[in-house]
Amino acid sequence: MRQFFGTTILVLFLNLYVLQTNVVSNENVNLKNPNLRNGWAGKDVTLQDEQSGPNAKDGDEVNTNQDQIKLQQKSDETLLQMQGQDKEKVAESDDLKEAKEAKTKAEKEEAEAETVKQKILKAEKETEKAEQKIKDAINKVKEYALQKESEVKEQTKAAKFAADEATAENAKEKKETANTALGEAQKAKKEMETAAVIVAEVVKAMEAEKESQKANEEAQKANQEAENAKNNIINIETEKAGADNPNSKAEQERTIVNEKAKGAIENAKQASTRATGAAQKATGAAQKAAEEAQKAIAAITGNVKEIEQGNVNDIKKIASDAVKDAKDAKKAKGEAQINVEIVKLELAKVEAKKVVASANKAKKEAAAAAKTSKSAKLTAGRAVKKAEEAEAKANLLEDKNEQDAISSAETAATAAVVAVVTVEVAEKAQTEEVEKKEADAEEKIKSLIQKVAKAVEAANQAKKAQIEAEIAVEVAKIEEHSEVAQKEVEEAEKANAKAKQAASEAQEAKTQTEKAAKAAEMVKAKDLAKTEVEIATKAEKEVADAKMEADEESSEAVEKAHAIKMQLEVAINAEKKAAKEVDITKLEDAKKEAQDAAKYAKELLLVVQQASILAIAKSQDALNSLEKF
Repeated sequence: MRQFFGTTILVLFLNLYVLQTNVVSNENVNLKNPNLRNGWAGKDVTLQDEQSGPNAKDGDEVNTNQDQIKLQQKSDETLLQMQGQDKEKVAESDDLKEAKEAKTKAEKEEAEAETVKQKILKAEKETEKAEQKIKDAINKVKEYALQKESEVKEQTKAAKFAADEATAENAKEKKETANTALGEAQKAKKEMETAAVIVAEVVKAMEAEKESQKANEEAQKANQEAENAKNNIINIETEKAGADNPNSKAEQERTIVNEKAKGAIENAKQASTRATGAAQKATGAAQKAAEEAQKAIAAITGNVKEIEQGNVNDIKKIASDAVKDAKDAKKAKGEAQINVEIVKLELAKVEAKKVVASANKAKKEAAAAAKTSKSAKLTAGRAVKKAEEAEAKANLLEDKNEQDAISSAETAATAAVVAVVTVEVAEKAQTEEVEKKEADAEEKIKSLIQKVAKAVEAANQAKKAQIEAEIAVEVAKIEEHSEVAQKEVEEAEKANAKAKQAASEAQEAKTQTEKAAKAAEMVKAKDLAKTEVEIATKAEKEVADAKMEADEESSEAVEKAHAIKMQLEVAINAEKKAAKEVDITKLEDAKKEAQDAAKYAKELLLVVQQASILAIAKSQDALNSLEKF
């Protein structure tokens, strides 16, 4: 009995173990496969409970245990089969996902390809005014890029189609198709990007060429301005010295232009020459970049389907050289500008000295005109006032302190020179501050130009006052000439009146003589009467001729005196114009108008004086002939 009871307990524990194992296994299956919940697994548990019940017979205990083991093996096989099916479904789902991701990425590549294309088209627009060689190169690269864009679109379309057509059955195949298309689209887009880099580098070289040419033009302009300033210095100094070109121009330059100006002029020439050389290099680089761009595209033949990186690197180096040449040209331009400003500054100093001398001369001439002419006094006063204003402004330029325009500009010139030297030092040392130093140098040059402009403006204001004073002097001179001419006209008219009176008296005397002759004929004194008539007729003719000539000379004097007044109006208008004008060239033009008017007025005065003298002489001739009666 004890043995039977022990065996029964052992079977009971075995059944409990199998039951627990099946429950756990079925719970795992149900967690992964919800459709199996409350299904056959539950029935298996019930079956196990029934077969393991307390009413089972002792003889069936061993068979029951074997059945439980078989049932467990069957359950495990079913579970493995279900898990395999689940993995296949998950794999199918991942393939579909990858196909859609390939589609999305391909669409992104297409959008980016459009952006790259727009960059190329924009760059092409920037080269519209470039020379034909560069335009042709850009066009060739653009055509290649557009071809690659078509490939991107085509492959994107293929990726989209594959993704859209993908199903659970063909997911893997469509995924591979979509990924292949994506790879081709990415490759084509990358080629577009390479083409865009080439275009950008060619444009960079072209822009560098343009900057170089601009810098060269400005350097040449600066050089010419320096030359003009030098010539003005020579002219002013020669005029001031009263020299009538006694020496050759080279000798004048050697003796008149100071060392500072000569050094600046030479430096400006050298800088402009360097700017020209750099500009020519930049032009060559731009053309070479265009040629290399065409070569890079031409190299894509046969088995070669993409642009070689070596070609791109060559173009980049050429563009970099062009940029360097542009920098050299700009630096040379800056040096030329500094030196021309130095020469302009020297010219401003010379101009200031000339203003003082010219103002003093104008004051003396105005005073002289006022002494001899009452009508010129007012104008002479204006001339003196303007001359004093010119002196005061010119003297301000001569003051040696930090506030005056000349000293301020000289300080700026020194700072600009130092800044340019600092850039060169930074370039040689290859420091990271080169760009900062370049910007600082540009600012210093701008400051120099502004301060020299102020000094030149101050000199111009002094010169304006000087010119206005000189024009006023010319007006005063013409007023003096007009006053003198008027007096001469009055004298001529008086003489003419006397000649007319003499002619009238001569006519009367002749008439009386003729009457007397007729009376003499009656008393048989015919010959004597004839002689008297001849004498009277001759005398009357002489008086009439003298009167006519006196009248002509008097009229000439009146006419020319009026012409002098007309010249006075010309000079007065020039004075008014100068008062409103600020441009020195136009002021000089107004001054010339006044000077020409004064010169002509003086010539007219001589004619008036001569006519007056002749009128008086002819009047006297008429009086002398009248005495013959």
